[in-house]
Amino acid sequence: MSSADRVAVVVVHGIADQRAGQTVREIARLLCHGGQGEPRYVQGEMHDVLVPVAKLEPGGAASRPAGQSSTGVRKTETSRRRPGTPSGFYQAQKSVPVVAAADATTNDLGLALNDYLLGRLELSEREALYESTRVSLRRRADDRPVDIFELYWADLSRLGEGGLRALSALYQLFFHLGTLAADIVDQVSLSVGGGPAWRVLQRMHAWLAWLMKGPAALVQLAMLLLIPFGAAALVSPEQQGQLLAALFAVGALGLTALAVLAWLRETSRAARGAKLLLLLAAALGCFAAVVVALSDETRVPEMYFGASVLGVTVLGAWLIERYSRVTHGVRVLGHLLVAATVIGLGVDGHALRPHVTTQAEWMLNAALNLGEWLLAALLVVWGVFVVVQTAALVLGLWLGRGLDRAARQSLDTSRLGVVGSTALFAVLSLVLWSVVSYVAGNQLKDFNYLPVIFGRGYRSAQIFLDDRIQTFGGFFTPMVVAFTALGSAALLVLAPSLLEEISPTTNLDGRGRRPEAVDWSERLGKWLGRGLQ
Repeated sequence: MSSADRVAVVVVHGIADQRAGQTVREIARLLCHGGQGEPRYVQGEMHDVLVPVAKLEPGGAASRPAGQSSTGVRKTETSRRRPGTPSGFYQAQKSVPVVAAADATTNDLGLALNDYLLGRLELSEREALYESTRVSLRRRADDRPVDIFELYWADLSRLGEGGLRALSALYQLFFHLGTLAADIVDQVSLSVGGGPAWRVLQRMHAWLAWLMKGPAALVQLAMLLLIPFGAAALVSPEQQGQLLAALFAVGALGLTALAVLAWLRETSRAARGAKLLLLLAAALGCFAAVVVALSDETRVPEMYFGASVLGVTVLGAWLIERYSRVTHGVRVLGHLLVAATVIGLGVDGHALRPHVTTQAEWMLNAALNLGEWLLAALLVVWGVFVVVQTAALVLGLWLGRGLDRAARQSLDTSRLGVVGSTALFAVLSLVLWSVVSYVAGNQLKDFNYLPVIFGRGYRSAQIFLDDRIQTFGGFFTPMVVAFTALGSAALLVLAPSLLEEISPTTNLDGRGRRPEAVDWSERLGKWLGRGLQ
């Protein structure tokens, strides 16, 4: 049998959390046992496939990315890096010369978008080799070889392993939905020719995307930094000195190791000497802190408070750097919020020191006071967000009156994206802070707290936290109601498809394909298509 008689099957998984090689194995299992009687395929083999991958250069002058000139020199791209800026593709299309833009081949915005994305692609060394799986089988009936290949792709909706990874992946997914809504508005604006009103709508959607992934997320991150600070306050006073000594000793050893690495790695004599002196000075400071923590108990409270603030600073800076690697336009604001949180803890701690009697009372009051101010800032951010979102929805409906069906459906998709991402973000935030409030409240039920913004008079910290969750939830009640209605409608539309995925209908029997299977598939497709419209 010639090689032309071989059959190749390419398997592409859907949106889920499949492992590499899982889908191709399931397809092979279905082929081997997809009917009555003996298996249709004889024994097969599995092979790992390595495919070298090279960048596919885009075509067309009008689709050249905005960050790349005709000479091939890449310029700095401002796509979504500043609040309120349109997408890079929109900037690329607006920067195309008039002669090139008039070419008939540049009218397809879909092809132009593909070329733009290909032009921005930068393959890393790790991505230069694509790994796949091939299952080689042979048909029992005619001995024809069948090769099944898997196309495994990077699904952005895939959740990470562990609670923290899953939580961060969910937030990233909601941020992508908001950015997608802004990109859709940019695309519609290009297709209809734009105008002043369209530019306003684009700015609104761009600001909505940034407000969610910027201030709304970063203020909550600053509030989360108060949790380890408050947890440190629950350490017994007898153990605080020993804990300080142990932590500073570890820090001294780590700084000494970094000093040695800096001396070995740096090529410049001046830079090597400066880093060595700085790191060794910090290490000596840590050793001095160890001695003081173990010898002078009167200085332990202030040292413990300062060390906790230092820990919040390091943790916050690290989280902001990690977050800014996957989200544009948040690094400066994030570091400013972390700095404001640290300064707020220091200032409030200094003001509270003469009025408290225990270490726990000192640190918990400082954390709760600053938490109130951050909560007030978060409510202000969400108030601005709701106003901008309402104006964007009304303006989008007004601009969509005279558009064709395809453009109106695109605007509907953008509205669904921005409202859906907002509601999901609000629900996830409520769940997160409800859990935090429940856990923290159980630890602080015997701690009395005097609010500075929300509420009056001394009360249990547990009651105070429960009231704040109710305040937070009441602010988002309209969004939660809208999300509930939207989710119920979506569930009604998707329920038949979900049931079909869970318990698939038998489409084949011993006599071949069942006729009613075709009718059921068509009805299911029409129901899903009309429901999504």
